[in-house]
Amino acid sequence: MRRVASDSERFSVRDLTLDLCASSLVPAVATPRSLNLAHLRSALWFHTESRLEGFVTLDAAQGHAARELGLAVLPSGDPS
Repeated sequence: MRRVASDSERFSVRDLTLDLCASSLVPAVATPRSLNLAHLRSALWFHTESRLEGFVTLDAAQGHAARELGLAVLPSGDPS
């Protein structure tokens, strides 16, 4: 829990709420898993509120979807 507290001081966080889940925005290439879609939509929300420097991906498919949605993917976060 100490690490979570430390990380939350460095990052902006928000709850996963209905406004993120209800969006019709989905990458055209493939529909990501629910958790990936929540990660992508959260990143898009933060990008709209305060421009993100880069998106850290969990896997290559998510990196592809993030690029398709207009997010800059950090090279070190994309294993492809």
